[in-house]
Amino acid sequence: MPYIRVLLLCLLLPFAAAAAAPSAFEEGTRFYEALDYERAATAFEKVLDDETVEAATRARAAAYLGVIRLVLGEEQKAREAFATALRIDPEVALPTDASPAVQAVLEEVRRDVSQEAGETGPAGEGGPPGESASTPTESKLLRHTPPEPGTGPARIEVTLDPLREVEVDRIVVYHRRGKDDFWFTVDATPLTSAKWVAELPAPTAEAPIAYYIEALDPNGVVVGRVGSRASPLLVRTPEGAPLAAVDAGAPLTEEGPEPPWYQRWYLWAGVGAVAAVLVGGIVLANGGGCPAPSGQGCVEVTLR
Repeated sequence: MPYIRVLLLCLLLPFAAAAAAPSAFEEGTRFYEALDYERAATAFEKVLDDETVEAATRARAAAYLGVIRLVLGEEQKAREAFATALRIDPEVALPTDASPAVQAVLEEVRRDVSQEAGETGPAGEGGPPGESASTPTESKLLRHTPPEPGTGPARIEVTLDPLREVEVDRIVVYHRRGKDDFWFTVDATPLTSAKWVAELPAPTAEAPIAYYIEALDPNGVVVGRVGSRASPLLVRTPEGAPLAAVDAGAPLTEEGPEPPWYQRWYLWAGVGAVAAVLVGGIVLANGGGCPAPSGQGCVEVTLR
């Protein structure tokens, strides 16, 4: 019996070690966070070369690789990595610490890939141009109802399916004002294990807030999405809502709100006239007419 136990232990040890070993994607993110970009790039390239890795993870690895190439000054390789990521997942997002300059390069490549997809036709059977069949879409994992129109900050509420089979580590809300090119991000805060909330800036009549939501697992892989960059959700102002700079309680005119009673011109014009009459009467009462030495330029006025 002891020999059998030793034999079984020897057989199981390699499998236990393999199960405990981190994936290439996890290694890449760890090296990336430690600013060891060369080793991170090597790990992410391994992910891209492994066809057994799910598409969402490969797209995420390509996005990380694009950021690294830009940091290392290899812009052409960065654009190629971004194009690879976008061909796998047209809605792929950058790491949250990516700068606006990196985001701008990704958006340029996104436009090129989108145009290329429109010319070549659908990438997946029955899907729209440029969209992979493996692209995460709205699912039962995330439940969200857009907030009502308002003039203040918008509260975004997301509910997770309590029977979900995947682990959700973060929920990120991407948003922009109007037709701005840059998408900002805000992390939702979990109130419970199933309910998360986030707050977006207040919309204006001229520029509503566009947004979409992504759920990420502990490896940073997108496992659920509501909305998309191509079809974002919107937060608008109520129809006919007054601008914040205008006093809603004052009647509007072509030149703006009517001033309060104590600022109206005809009130102070009348006060000025009364004051002038009173001052003139006081001077005449005290002086008794024109000065004695010479009355040149003086006209006597008598108040009755």
